[in-house]
Amino acid sequence: MTGWVPSRSVEAELAIRTLNRVRVLVSRGRLLFGLAPGPAGPSYRSELNEVGIVRAFSVLESFLTDRGDSLFRRDLPVPSAPSAMVKYAHSQILRSFRGDFERGPVAFWKSGLGVELATFPRWQDVEDYRQLRNTITHALGYVRPGGSKMPQAIERRLRAITLDPSSFVGRIPIADRDFDDIASLVLEFVLWADGQRP
Repeated sequence: MTGWVPSRSVEAELAIRTLNRVRVLVSRGRLLFGLAPGPAGPSYRSELNEVGIVRAFSVLESFLTDRGDSLFRRDLPVPSAPSAMVKYAHSQILRSFRGDFERGPVAFWKSGLGVELATFPRWQDVEDYRQLRNTITHALGYVRPGGSKMPQAIERRLRAITLDPSSFVGRIPIADRDFDDIASLVLEFVLWADGQRP
């Protein structure tokens, strides 16, 4: 008799559950802000979508880190009483997941696990939402001329409202469809990545 084998990893299940909680939170917030009187409703709704985008992308990053750690421990077991060298090596790899997305989890999945994440069919969308998430997180969703070069994903997004994104000053437009799309994207990505290294 064989035992039941789950179709997804524990980390994928956790990511999916967390993403579903974010979807519920955003949809309930939309209902609430849809009833808000005056101009505050649309403004709050946009901010709600920003929060949802940031949280959804963090689910993707957390999955890559947690699943990477589990696969690392499985492929290169860490003893229950690890030596100083084993502790150091493990902590250095896990520390590499924090900070830069490309040099952290993406590089580990490619070099350590043999999975080229950029082969995911919607990888460019992942990159675009990462740039949007970074702008929301580090610039409160606002752009202004000057300073560092505007990310291409932000420039493309602004082209929908202006002919000259480089001179645009203001908040990046974010609609309900943006959160809905990233939520679907993160789900697709988690299922795809989980299937690459069962």
